[in-house]
Amino acid sequence: MDQANIFIVDDDRSLCRALARLVSSAGWNVETFADPLEFLQRERSGGRECLVLDVSMPKMGGVELRRQLRSERRGLPTIFITAFPIRDLEKLREADDVIDILYKPFDADSLLKAISRALSD
Repeated sequence: MDQANIFIVDDDRSLCRALARLVSSAGWNVETFADPLEFLQRERSGGRECLVLDVSMPKMGGVELRRQLRSERRGLPTIFITAFPIRDLEKLREADDVIDILYKPFDADSLLKAISRALSD
């Protein structure tokens, strides 16, 4: 695997830790954020990056975070994760930077394949 940076933003800290272990075991660099506002304050390092983003979080939801990043011209290939089927979320599949929408619980292979697709663009 290449040394791409994978950012995981989810308010569930235990899920963040589990996903970070999975993604780093596949050879990618991982940073986790339990607060979307912390992620927004992070400096971009450039290079190959991918965002794994929970849809539903207290301070700012994943769709809103993605919208903010795009308005700042800091869009990233994004994989949404969610525990709830959200009808309007499916419309996002048509966006160029939305790689996949995974519904919890999802299997490890689905996430790793989605990240590989995100980094191959």
